[in-house]
Amino acid sequence: MNAFSRSSAIVFVQYVSKLLDWPISMTGYLLSVKSAVSLGVLVCLVVLTRLITVKSSTKPLYLDVWVARSSLALLAGGNLIIGFSGNTAPVIAGKFFTTKYLEAHAR
Repeated sequence: MNAFSRSSAIVFVQYVSKLLDWPISMTGYLLSVKSAVSLGVLVCLVVLTRLITVKSSTKPLYLDVWVARSSLALLAGGNLIIGFSGNTAPVIAGKFFTTKYLEAHAR
């Protein structure tokens, strides 16, 4: 997953640089946003799964399947948003959703 993440980051930077007419150095700031979102997603995912497991005695395997399915849906949605974006806000929103997918599967 790390190899995919690294290679897609390079393509993402080039795509956004061309789409928004930004220099590559400025596009790199979006990767900083990705890192901050990644940290937040990991913390929230741990807290959320812990709460659901304790409160409803849900099996961890069921939660893993739920996280995988929702993550794939977020990945598809995020990439569609990035693909059809024309300005900065949809690109950041799409990157947020694709980051959720990658971080959910990194644990």
